[in-house]
Amino acid sequence: QIIADLNYHEDSRAELDANVVMTAEKQFIELQGTAESGSFSRSEWDLLLDRAETTCGHLFEIQNQAIAEWDLKS
Repeated sequence: QIIADLNYHEDSRAELDANVVMTAEKQFIELQGTAESGSFSRSEWDLLLDRAETTCGHLFEIQNQAIAEWDLKS
């Protein structure tokens, strides 16, 4: 199961820990992954990157909405 933005309990039990930083244009800035126990496959990494891309897209939408709302209040 792939979970984004883990809390402490989830993070401490994760088999794979990854940091992904992307631009709004879906370009990578940082990729960092660590197998906490054992190893992981290329297909598992690809699934994680797909989830990270989707999650980053949602975060950009939320940020843009917040900025637009803030601009309306200014």
